[in-house]
Amino acid sequence: MEKLNCLTSICLLHQCSICCNPVKIDFRRSINNDLFIDLEEILVPENHIDTIRLKSYQCINFNQNTGLCDDYHNRPVICKNTKCSAFNEDSRENQAEIIKIIKSKKFLRIPAKNIFS
Repeated sequence: MEKLNCLTSICLLHQCSICCNPVKIDFRRSINNDLFIDLEEILVPENHIDTIRLKSYQCINFNQNTGLCDDYHNRPVICKNTKCSAFNEDSRENQAEIIKIIKSKKFLRIPAKNIFS
C-alpha cells in the first residue's frame, strides 16, 4: 500500500495527469475495454514527427478533480504498464524536472479519419 501511495502522490504532488489525460497508445494497437472512449484523433509528438503515432482515448475512470483513476486498484493492464521516469526518482526536485519536460512536449492533433480513410 505504501508503494501505491508513493506512486499516486507523485502525480498529485506535481499535479500531473499527462499519462492518462488523454490515454495515449501506439496507433497500431487497440484497446478492447469499455473504460476507454476513442477520441478519434492521432497525436504526433513534434519532436518525433516521422516516427511516432499515438491514438488517444478518454478514460471514464479518470477523475478531473483529483487527476487520478477512480478505480486505481482495478485499472487495466495498459494503465499498469505506463512508465513514467519520475517514479524512478526519490528526489522531488528531480521528479519535478522530469515531469516539466514531459508536460512541455507538444503534439500535433490529426483527426483519425484523415489517417485511416
